[in-house]
Amino acid sequence: MALCAILALTGGLFAQPVLSQEASPEPVLSGTGTFDYGPDGNPFADPIEIRREIDSGEEVGSVLSERFEPLHKLWDPFAEELRQNGLDITFQYIAMVQNSSDRIPGIEDKVPGAQDTLSGGDADLAVKWHALKPGEAWAGYYRLSAEYRHGYSRLPPAGMGPQTGSLWPTMRGWNEYDHIALTEAYWHQGTLKSPFEYRIGRVKNTTVWNGGKYIGGNDGFVGGGITGTPSLITLSSAWSMNAVYHPVGGTTHIAAGVFQANVDNEDFTALHSDELIYALQLGWKPEYRGGKGRYSIFTWHVDETDDTTDANGFAVNAEQEFGNWTPFFRYSFGDQDRSDSRSHPIRQSANLGVGYNGVFGRNKDWAAIVAIWAQPTDETLRDQYGLEADYKFRLTPHIILTPHVQLIRDPSRNPDKKNVLVSGLRAKVEF
Repeated sequence: MALCAILALTGGLFAQPVLSQEASPEPVLSGTGTFDYGPDGNPFADPIEIRREIDSGEEVGSVLSERFEPLHKLWDPFAEELRQNGLDITFQYIAMVQNSSDRIPGIEDKVPGAQDTLSGGDADLAVKWHALKPGEAWAGYYRLSAEYRHGYSRLPPAGMGPQTGSLWPTMRGWNEYDHIALTEAYWHQGTLKSPFEYRIGRVKNTTVWNGGKYIGGNDGFVGGGITGTPSLITLSSAWSMNAVYHPVGGTTHIAAGVFQANVDNEDFTALHSDELIYALQLGWKPEYRGGKGRYSIFTWHVDETDDTTDANGFAVNAEQEFGNWTPFFRYSFGDQDRSDSRSHPIRQSANLGVGYNGVFGRNKDWAAIVAIWAQPTDETLRDQYGLEADYKFRLTPHIILTPHVQLIRDPSRNPDKKNVLVSGLRAKVEF
């Protein structure tokens, strides 16, 4: 069934282009700080960028051409009318399949559905309404997004990490909701033309904090050993207030935020004033010989809840483009009670890797490899190491495939195994 779903996604005939994110004829981007819609892990970043490029006449490299996406000719007139009235609707469907070379001995007797191959799907819908001054510096918009995650296999893909004994997840997300989940409902105001931006409401905080060029569960590296901030409790969909200051035309930013620590992705968990996460980030985005860089220091404090311990931590991200090459380094550390079972499983982690953009001359394709190390919070477990290699390419301008392979060495929770190999495919259709 999983294979059939993947093949259906790559069929081309069912693909449609996504909408532009701006209602005005002249694009006004949001977020020169941490809120920018560049490669920061925002799940709808690439579709919007590609839509703009197609509208502007820039050719987007892909294996197959737009001729294999006939339905966009039906969608475009309606989409354009919506854009002129300040309304953007974005839909994408992502399928994931992963296979592991080994599992924890006897895990299939303890975890229903444990097997070598796990797969699932994720349908995402976002609606954005430009309610205030579209095209101007202090433009503002409402955004609502919902998703429906579901497994093709009995155990959803998120179970691959636990069943192999990996300290980090082999992908971010991909757990199975029992219903359609409202993941975002917020107001955002400010653009590149304003020195200040803020975002208030229910936010996917993984799209705001500690971003990177190859970071993002839907568009970047697949594995959870690098995506997100491994030593911090997952910044899931939560009620929050985020703000960023960035001098207009400058390369620096400072961002601050507060959001709920007692997170529940499926329901509207009550917000308690003594169960919060506080975050602060300083960033610098210089250019060196035409290549863009991204450097940031991200710090946080987590209040104690029924499910988490009191914790403090920081993360460092550094990356710099040199032509088509982008080397990068990421590190995160979380200070908490290592003897408390509620502690986050990863105490510290480090990533060192390099990506190459424009593979085979196609401007939006990239390949990247990263070495990973993580220290468990539980001192009885061994350190875990790994390698991940991903190749993201466009079958058509709006159908994206990402084959990937992960080598997990010394899996912390599977002491009888020296190496576990996880391979898979992520397929995404953008509408």
